[in-house]
Amino acid sequence: MALSDLTEFEFLTGFFALIFVLISLIIGLMIFSKYFSTKQKTFITVGLTWIFLSTAYLSRSIDFILVIFFNTYLDEFIFLLLMNIFIPLVIICWSYSFSSLVFPHLRKKIVFIFTIVGAVYEILLIIFLLTNPRLVGFVEGFYAEFAPFTISLQLLAIIVFLIGGIFIIRNSFRSDDQKIRWKGKFLMIAFISFTCATVYDSAAPLTPVLFTIMRLVLISSSIEFYLGFFLPDSIAKRLVE
Repeated sequence: MALSDLTEFEFLTGFFALIFVLISLIIGLMIFSKYFSTKQKTFITVGLTWIFLSTAYLSRSIDFILVIFFNTYLDEFIFLLLMNIFIPLVIICWSYSFSSLVFPHLRKKIVFIFTIVGAVYEILLIIFLLTNPRLVGFVEGFYAEFAPFTISLQLLAIIVFLIGGIFIIRNSFRSDDQKIRWKGKFLMIAFISFTCATVYDSAAPLTPVLFTIMRLVLISSSIEFYLGFFLPDSIAKRLVE
């Protein structure tokens, strides 16, 4: 299949997936790099959380590139593997991040529980992909449908992500520091943007215009997430004044 053979929605799906993954990688690495100046490990896990979160769109990004240059798609095994194997890492990294910031005394227990869950999932994922891929899902071009096994962990990841975010936002709003309160606001916007975009992603696209708008909302969540954890002084001063 050539690029010209893609439908309008297939082109938009691949194009915006690629843009989101690239921007998320940059944002994630920028947050990650703050560790070297602050020595706070949470910057590492927060940065990795956003990078791993964006891998849900990695397979479609690679497919888009393959179609453009090689007129082919990813093998179904690799497609499903890339879309699902990083989900436990999202949960583990995020559980470390929000527990360190909100429940430091419970961090080890929280991370341990999610690590066990993630390890079991990874083992079953590989076994299912090697023996019966339909237990994971199936792929046809840019379209992918997932089985209850994978959907369950995807939902868990979203729930953990949102709950952890709520606790961080709540603590931010309780601060007397206006900069921290603004960080909380950006985080809240980021979570709303990401949730709306991902929920919409599970429904059939209505129009190319609406699809484009929701993809731009998804991309904006990366920038909002960055501002929520590292708000530059130049921006903070303008907001606080």
